[in-house]
Amino acid sequence: MRGFLKVTLVLVAIALVTGSMLFYAKTRLDPPRPVAESHVHADHVRKSIESIAQAYGPDKLRAKLFACRHLIGFLDDNGLLSTEESDTLKYQMLDKYIPAFSDWCLRCFQAPTWYSDDLRQMRRDIKSIRNIRRSDKSRIAPEGSPQSERLDTIAAVLNRYDAARGMVSKGGDMKFESLNDSEKRINRAKAYRHDFYLKNNVSLVNSLDSVPYWLEKAHYTQLVKWVDNMANCTYMEEDEYDEQHNRVLARIDNYEENAYAVYGHSHNVRSLRTQMERFRDDYIAKKSSFSISIGGVDFRF
Repeated sequence: MRGFLKVTLVLVAIALVTGSMLFYAKTRLDPPRPVAESHVHADHVRKSIESIAQAYGPDKLRAKLFACRHLIGFLDDNGLLSTEESDTLKYQMLDKYIPAFSDWCLRCFQAPTWYSDDLRQMRRDIKSIRNIRRSDKSRIAPEGSPQSERLDTIAAVLNRYDAARGMVSKGGDMKFESLNDSEKRINRAKAYRHDFYLKNNVSLVNSLDSVPYWLEKAHYTQLVKWVDNMANCTYMEEDEYDEQHNRVLARIDNYEENAYAVYGHSHNVRSLRTQMERFRDDYIAKKSSFSISIGGVDFRF
């Protein structure tokens, strides 16, 4: 009986030792891996990414993107995703979001009215998307990638729109520089007028169509100022006055000969020529009234 008890105790001890070793090996030397749990989290994110394609409207689309970004960031920060999984999910997220975002932008560009709130949101979204990066800080949508090219297309339309709006922003207050400058500006306006997307914007197109009219108006207004200024040139010596007089006449000639070809319409300058001659006659009369002749020699004061 005593021998049987000893054998039993020995067997129990062996079992305990063996069980302890197996538990140690399982939990310490080969601890549980979070692979299965990580896959579960990744699958959950993928389902959220797939829902992006089902979103209708920019607000819901943007909300879906925010939810995906927040979920990936949360899991990543808590070590529930591997680096590779995190980067892959970010790529899949943008690969699903950018085409939907691009389609919305292009629909806006095809409309006859472009809303400033939409355009501002496009710019903010493009900036936000470009700032989504991998774990190594490189961009998820690098330059030259299909995703980046879609964003570039939208950004290019916005840049052309900004340039066109900048051209017409002063409207009737445009300043005249030269006929050559006016011709270049009108050609740019025509190019924007026939741009594949800008031509849809009715308000912008109407403004671009007015550019030649505004520039001609500015040119003629400048001519009037040059002519009116001749009334203030009575202090000049005759040679200097004649030089200024001829310079203004040359500007009138240039306008008369070229304005219609550049602008498509022009003013009649006959009244300006008449005014120039009247100013010259007044100048000569005024100079003569302050002169005396002594011994056949004219002295002017």
